[in-house]
Amino acid sequence: MHRGVHWVFGLASLAAALTAVSRPVDLTDRFDLPPGFHIHRVAGAEITGGSYSLTFDGEGRLLVGDGNAVRRLGDKDGDGEFDSFEVIAQGLGSRGPQGLLVCDERLYAVGGDGVQLFDGYGSAAPLIHRGRLGQPFRTGGDHDAHTLLRGHDGWLYLMAGNGAGTKDRVHITEESSPCLFEREASVFRISPDGSKWECLAAGGRNPPSLGLNYLGDFFSFDSDMEWHVGLPWYRPVRLNHWAIGGDQGWQEVGAFPPYYPDSLPGILDVGRGSPTWGTFYEHVQFPEKYRDAFLVCDYRWKNQSNDKYATTGRLLAFFLQREGAGWKASMEVLAKPKPNARDASGKPIDFALVDCAIAPDGSVFLTDHNQGVWRIFYESLSNGGSLAVPRIVPDWPALPAIKPVILSELLTLPQPGSERTRLREEQLKSALGSKWQRELEAISTDPAKPLRRRLRAIQLISPQFANEGVEERKNNGSASSLIAQLASDRAWEIRSQAAWLCGISGRNAEVPKLLKLLDDSDAFVRRRAAEGLTRAHSSDAIPKLVEHLADTHGLIRHICMSALAHYPSGEWLDRALAQSAPQIQIRALAACSLRREPPPNSVVQTVVRSLSEAGTQGEREDQLGFLRLLTLFQPSIASNAQLTQAVNERLLADFPVNDRDVRWERIRIFGAYEFGPSFPKLLAALESEPDPVTQFHIAQSLAKLPSGWKLEEEARLLKWFLSTQTGWFSEFKSKGVEFPAFWQTVLTDFATHHAGALLHAASNIDLSSLLGSTLIQLIGSSTDGESALLDLYRHNSQPEARRKLLAALKQKPGPRVVEFLRQEELSRADGVAPVQRGDGELHSFILTDSSRGGSASRGAGVYERLQCHTCHGGAASLTRESRIFGPDLAGVTRRLTRAELADALIYPSRQVADRFKAMEVTLRDGTSFTGFITEQTSETVTLADRDQVHRIPRPQVEKIAPHSASLMPDRLLNSLTNEEIRGLLAYLEAIGASNVK
Repeated sequence: MHRGVHWVFGLASLAAALTAVSRPVDLTDRFDLPPGFHIHRVAGAEITGGSYSLTFDGEGRLLVGDGNAVRRLGDKDGDGEFDSFEVIAQGLGSRGPQGLLVCDERLYAVGGDGVQLFDGYGSAAPLIHRGRLGQPFRTGGDHDAHTLLRGHDGWLYLMAGNGAGTKDRVHITEESSPCLFEREASVFRISPDGSKWECLAAGGRNPPSLGLNYLGDFFSFDSDMEWHVGLPWYRPVRLNHWAIGGDQGWQEVGAFPPYYPDSLPGILDVGRGSPTWGTFYEHVQFPEKYRDAFLVCDYRWKNQSNDKYATTGRLLAFFLQREGAGWKASMEVLAKPKPNARDASGKPIDFALVDCAIAPDGSVFLTDHNQGVWRIFYESLSNGGSLAVPRIVPDWPALPAIKPVILSELLTLPQPGSERTRLREEQLKSALGSKWQRELEAISTDPAKPLRRRLRAIQLISPQFANEGVEERKNNGSASSLIAQLASDRAWEIRSQAAWLCGISGRNAEVPKLLKLLDDSDAFVRRRAAEGLTRAHSSDAIPKLVEHLADTHGLIRHICMSALAHYPSGEWLDRALAQSAPQIQIRALAACSLRREPPPNSVVQTVVRSLSEAGTQGEREDQLGFLRLLTLFQPSIASNAQLTQAVNERLLADFPVNDRDVRWERIRIFGAYEFGPSFPKLLAALESEPDPVTQFHIAQSLAKLPSGWKLEEEARLLKWFLSTQTGWFSEFKSKGVEFPAFWQTVLTDFATHHAGALLHAASNIDLSSLLGSTLIQLIGSSTDGESALLDLYRHNSQPEARRKLLAALKQKPGPRVVEFLRQEELSRADGVAPVQRGDGELHSFILTDSSRGGSASRGAGVYERLQCHTCHGGAASLTRESRIFGPDLAGVTRRLTRAELADALIYPSRQVADRFKAMEVTLRDGTSFTGFITEQTSETVTLADRDQVHRIPRPQVEKIAPHSASLMPDRLLNSLTNEEIRGLLAYLEAIGASNVK
C-alpha cells in the first residue's frame, strides 16, 4: 500500500509545533506501548463527565459527550491539560451522545431520539437545536445508534447497532438505497440536510465503530455475542469490511456462517473483545507503520458466563492490505495497562475505552468511561534527552501564494476527515480561485502525479458528483468526460474511484461506464463497479449482473446479487435460471430472497432438482450454496414430498463427507427436514465425535427427528443424553449465559420424540440438572402429571429440584395442588402472613447505617429463599451451578454506590442493561411468555424461560419485542424484616469470599 504522504510543514515547522509547553504526568511506565510512544491523562472525570463520544472542532477544541450533553473542554493555563468545560448542547438522552460531528456551522449529535442537528456552531451565540434528522433511532444503549462521520463525498455516514430500531425501510427514503431493507446493525448514508437516507450495508451485530479508509471503503470492529460462547453458531469478535450492498449475516439468534451466498465473512477474526469506537489514522506524527491503520477502542471485556469484567481495556491497530476484490488485515495491541497498574493518585487504571479521535497535532485522544480522557503521542523530537510534549493544536503556516505550493499543501493535509483540515482546505481552495476544481481534475487524470495526491484530488471534487445543485455542470458533459478518463487509467485505484463517482452520482446515465468497469481485469475495480450498480439502475445492467453472479471472486458475486435484487424478478429470473453455472442459479434464487419476492414453488423445485447433482458432487461453493437454498426455500421444497425425499437421500448417500462445512450443513438439513433415515448415521457421527460443540450441533438435529430409529439405536441415544448430566454440557462457567437455554431446547426436542424412553430412565435423572427440568416438564404434561409431581416433591430433598417441582405444580390449578401450595407457603412462613412494606421505606432503610452489620450466613438463607441464585448464581449451600439470567453479584457492593444498590434492589426495572433484556412473546389471546428466543422458523417460535421451553405456533404469535422490565420481580424484598435485609446485604458483600460468617 502506497503511503507516500507528507505534510507541507516540513521538519522545521513540525519542530516548532512540538515545543514543550508543559510537563504533564507521564504514565508511560504503567502501560504496554511500542517504543517511542507516551501516554498521559489530559482530563479527569470532573472535566469530561461521562466520557463517551469525542471529536475535535475546526479550531482544534475537544468536544466530549457527557450523559445527555456535549461539553467543550478548555485549557485556561495553557499547560496542555484541560481544566474547564462549557456545556454547548443538552437534551440528548442518557449515556451519550454516542456520535459527534462538527461540520461548518453545524453540530450533529447521536442522542435523544436519533440524529440531532444544532446550528450556529461558528458564532458566539448559543447553538440552536434544529431537531432530529430523519426517523427516530434508539440511542444511549450499548446496541443503539453510534458513530457519525463525514464521508469523502460530503455526506454523513451513520453506524446503527442492532438495537437501534433498524428494520424494513424505516429510515430509508431513496429508491437508490444499495440495501433494499435495513436490518440488524446497518450503515446509513445521509445527505447533509438530513432529507435523504440510504442504507449502504446491513447485517452486523453491534459494531459501534465506523471507519473510512483512503480508498473510500468502510470498516468496523464488530462485537461477538458472548452469551453464545460454546454454542455451534458462536461468532467471535471480528473486523468487518462493509462492502456496499453487502450483508454481514448476523441474525437475532446467532449468525450465518461466512460461506452462505447471502452472508459476507469478516476479514479478521479476533476472538473475545468488547469493541467500541474507532478511526483511521491519516496523520504524520506516528511512525509510518501506523499511517492508514484503523485504530479502535476495545472496552473492558465481560466474562461470558457471569457478566463480570474480566480485563482492562486496550487500543488496537488494524493494518489493512488489499486482497483481491477486498481486504485482509493484521492486528496489534497498541496500548494497554500493565497488570495492576495505577495512576498518579493510586487509582487502578481500568482503561475502559469508549472513543478515540486524532488531535490536530497527530496524537490520539481516548475517552475512558467516567474516568476522563487519555492522550497518546509519539516522541519524534527530544530536547537534551527530555521529553518534548507536542502542542495539541499547532499553528497552520501562512497561506502560500504560489499555485504549486498551494496545491501541494491541499493534497497532503493530514487527517482529511477532520473539521480542522476541512476548513484549511476551504482556505486553500479559495486561494486557488474559481478554477480550483479544474486544477484538481487535471491532477486526478495525470498519471505522472503521485498516486495518493491523485486520489486526494478525486475526493476533494467528489461532493460535486454527490450533491444536487450542480446540474449545469453535470449537463455540460465535463463530469462524464472526467469519469471516462479516470475509468481508462492504468492504476486500478484510479479506475475504482471512477466506479465510485459513477455510483455516488446516482445517474442512470453512468450505467454504461459501470458495465464496462464490471468487466475490468482487476477484481477490486469490478467490485466497486458492482457497488455502483446497487445505486444506479437500468435494465441494460441486468445481463451483466447475471453474468457476474459467477464472477471468480465471491465478494463480487455477492454485490451483483444485491444489485440484481433491485429489479423485479420477472425481468431477470428466467434469464438467470437458463444459465448452466450453478452459482448463477443459486444466487438468482438468493436474490429473490433478498428482494422478499419468493418465486413460485414450481420454479424453486425445478431449480433444486436440476442443482441436486452439483449440490452433492460439484464444487465446494456450489455444494454449500445448494444447501443454503434448501434452508431458504424449505417450505417450497417440502411441499413436494417426492423431491424432498430424493434430495435428502442424495445428501445422505455419502455422509459423512470430508469437508467440515459441507458435513455441518448436511447435518443441519437432516434435522430441519426431519429426515428420519439419517438417524443411524447421525447417531454414529455423534458417538464418534470428540468436539463437544460439534456434538451439540449433531444432537440438535438428532433431537428433531420424529422417526428412523430401532430400539437399540434409541437406547444408545438415550445413554448419550444421560451422560450430558455431568461434564462439558453441565458446566456453565466456560459457556455463554444463554447456553443452558439453548441446550434445554435440544433436550425438550429429544423428550418430545423419546418420551417413553426418558420416562423409563427417570430414576437415572438428576432433577436439579437441565435434563431434570425437561423430565419435570414432560411429567407435568402427562395425564397424571399432578399426582406424579406431588409425589416427586415429597420424596426429593434437593432444594433446586424442589424449586423446579414447585414451579411446575403452580402450572396445575387443580384443587389438590392449590391446597398443597397453600400449606407449603404457610409452612415456609411459619404460619404468619408476611407484612408488605413500602418501596420508599425499604429504599431509605438501605441508605442508612442501620442496614449495615448483618449476618452474612443468615443472609445466605434469605438469598436462596428468594431464589436469587437461580438467576445470579452465588448460592452458598447448593453445589450445582446456577443458570445466569442476570448480572453476577460478586463484588456488587463495591461496584455500585449505596444509592445505586438500593435502586437495583427496590426498583429493578428502572435501568436494565441491554444484554439482560429478555424477549417477550405475546399471543393473540393475550398470554405472554418472557425469556430467551432459542429458535425461530416459519412455523414456530421457541422461547426458553428459567425452567421451561415453550414452542409456540407462528399463527398464535401477536408480537415479539424486547421485555422492557427487569426479570427480577418487583417488591421482592418488601416482606423481609430489617434484620433479614441486613443479612442479605451482608451476604452480597461477602459473595466471592472464601468464608461467609
